[in-house]
Amino acid sequence: TKSGGVLWMTVAGSPMYDAAHNVTGVLVMCTDITERRQAQAELDRERERLKLALDAANMGTWEWDIATGEVTWSHQLDPVSGVGVVHPDDLGFVGAAVKESLETNVPFQIEYRTVQPDGSFRWILSVGRAIRDAQGQPASLMGIAIDTTSRRQAEVHARRLADIIEATPDFVAIGRLSDGQLSYLNGAGRRMLGIPEDADISSFRHSELCPAWVNQRTAIEWLPRALREGTASGEAALRALDGREIPVSL
Repeated sequence: TKSGGVLWMTVAGSPMYDAAHNVTGVLVMCTDITERRQAQAELDRERERLKLALDAANMGTWEWDIATGEVTWSHQLDPVSGVGVVHPDDLGFVGAAVKESLETNVPFQIEYRTVQPDGSFRWILSVGRAIRDAQGQPASLMGIAIDTTSRRQAEVHARRLADIIEATPDFVAIGRLSDGQLSYLNGAGRRMLGIPEDADISSFRHSELCPAWVNQRTAIEWLPRALREGTASGEAALRALDGREIPVSL
């Protein structure tokens, strides 16, 4: 173009003949397809952005053709085969959720297990909805799925760790560094300090549960060392609600 831009064209040509059927020229027809090419380029960019987002989130797409029973899914789900192999114990509620979605046209969100070839299983969170034909009948189910196995395993590990911490006879507390507000105190710690099991632990500060000399040494020695080296140790004391000092080792 005059402005330096590029126009995309489709070109079709056909010969032109005279009365003696001699070729006298060529009829050329050009169609401007620039907008179509630009739209296709933008669609390709959107698809690439979607692929990057799905890869980053460990998420994939799936579709179930109701008439043929065929299930297809994107490459992100290949390692877990997450759409078609549902754990036998989860088939009931998965089927019920799909049936309800087809009947009510309301999207569903379910988390279920899939069985792997080696006998192990993985957790899949799936969100989908029905796609209907011109007559309003469900033609397919389409949605996204994400492998939540790592999150599930982390939750199990966290629960086990919490059970261990709660069962230990040692004092275990978690508090905020900025002001010492407690967010957790295990059962042994509550019993040691005389704090009722139903008391709101967030109403306590670390400094309230230690003698003044411990708070001072914490500020000038133990806390800086812990931040610098990752740990600190020493002989300290706790102060129970009745005022008693309880010697402890860090």
